[in-house]
Amino acid sequence: MTTFVRCGGHATLLFAVEPQPPEWIDQGSIGVGVCLDDGVDVHVVGDIDSNDHIFVIEGVEQSLVEAVEKVARQTLQHIDSEPMHLAIRFTLPFSRGFGMSAAVAAAVALVVHPGEVETAIAIAHLVDRELSGGLGDAAGLSAGGIEYRSSIGSPWRVDGTPGNGVVQSFPTKTQVLLLWGMGHEHTAAWIDDDMRASVIRAAGRNSLKNFKNRDWSPEVWPSVIQATEEFLHKSGFDVFDGLMNVLDQARELVDQSGMKDHVVVLPCYIGASVLIAPRDLNSTIDLNGLITDDVAGRSFLTSVSQKPLREITQERF
Repeated sequence: MTTFVRCGGHATLLFAVEPQPPEWIDQGSIGVGVCLDDGVDVHVVGDIDSNDHIFVIEGVEQSLVEAVEKVARQTLQHIDSEPMHLAIRFTLPFSRGFGMSAAVAAAVALVVHPGEVETAIAIAHLVDRELSGGLGDAAGLSAGGIEYRSSIGSPWRVDGTPGNGVVQSFPTKTQVLLLWGMGHEHTAAWIDDDMRASVIRAAGRNSLKNFKNRDWSPEVWPSVIQATEEFLHKSGFDVFDGLMNVLDQARELVDQSGMKDHVVVLPCYIGASVLIAPRDLNSTIDLNGLITDDVAGRSFLTSVSQKPLREITQERF
C-alpha cells in the first residue's frame, strides 16, 4: 500500500488586498473562493543516498519544472527536512491561476509529516507568500468547499496554534468545469500596481460587504455570482486581455450549448482562467457537453471539495 497526499486547487472569485502586517503568516487577502477536488498528488518514492532532494514531476511543461521544484524545496526548508525523493504529479495545470503553488506546498508538507494538517496549511501559506505573493489560496484550502475569508492571514501557525486568518465555508459536491488560456498569464504584477491595487481593493471591499452579516450557506450562492460579476467591472479586470479572452470563449461555449440559463461563467482572478458552475448548486447538470475539441486540452472537469488537502492510501499511486 502506498500513502500519498492529494491537495486540490483553489479558484479565487473575488478579493481585496488589505494593508499587510509585517509577518508573512499574517498577510493575504479577504475574499471568496472555491476549493477543488483535483490538483496535485505527492508521495515519497523511497529512501535515497543523496545530499540533495530528488523530485519526479509529472503533468507540467518542462519550462515549469524548475518553478515547481522551487516551491517544493522552499517547503522542505521550512520543515528542516532531510533529503527526500518525492513524486509530484499534477492533474490541474500549474501557473494558470488555480492555486497550485499553495497546493504543492501543502501536499509536500503533509506527506513528510502525516497528520499535521494545520501545520501543512501554515507552511503552504508562508511559501505562497514568499514565492508568489499568494493572496489566500492556502487559507481557502484550510476550510474547503466554497469559502469566505473575512480576515487576512493563515488560520493556523506553524506550531499548530490558531492564526489571525478567519475562514468559513459551506459544503457542496457540485461539479465545475475549469477553462484556461494558452499562455502563462498571471495577474500578480498587474495587481501590484499601486493605483490599480487601490481600485481593486475598493471593488473587493464593496462586493464582500454583502456577506458580512449573512449566514454563510448555499443560500448566498446567487449573491456570490452577482458579486463576482460586479467585481469584474468595478475592479478594472475587464481590461485584462488574457482573462477576457478566456471569459468570452467560455461564454460562447455556454451560449452555443443552450445552457445559459443553467450555468454561469466566473472569472478566476489570479490567472487567465475561468470556472463554469451551475447557477443552482443542487442541480445535476452535465458539463461535459461544454468540452469541445477547441478547449479539450485546456479544460478540466472536477468537483468542489470540502476536504481538498487529505491523505489517501491506495495500492498504486
